[in-house]
Amino acid sequence: MRNLIQTSESAKKAIRLIGKVPHELLQEWYSSADYIISGSHYEGGGIGICEAMSCGCIPIVTDISSFRGMTGSGKCGLLYEPGNEGALLAALLQTPDLDIEKERSGVIEQFNRELSFWAIGSKINKIIEAL
Repeated sequence: MRNLIQTSESAKKAIRLIGKVPHELLQEWYSSADYIISGSHYEGGGIGICEAMSCGCIPIVTDISSFRGMTGSGKCGLLYEPGNEGALLAALLQTPDLDIEKERSGVIEQFNRELSFWAIGSKINKIIEAL
């Protein structure tokens, strides 16, 4: 990421890598950010992405099974091929054309429908009732 950011003056101004943030401050950070980026090659659940999405943070994540599920196969956010810097760059280059408020709204809708406590509880309840 550092190398990618260093190649562009506008990226240097727009992107800030912050490192570790105390858990109690995450909601504030996620709510003030437009995007969250993950370069994972595999994830079981993507807790950080889920938390960010709950605050309307738009995911730019690798096209892996767990993130496809979280984003509704890319209905919200942007997916790119893991390990492919060009694909990440292509995704990042799409961001100036996005309607941030519309995207944030879509992310929150996706979170509420698929990832919220209520959504997960409803899915578990359906499984239990099917038994």
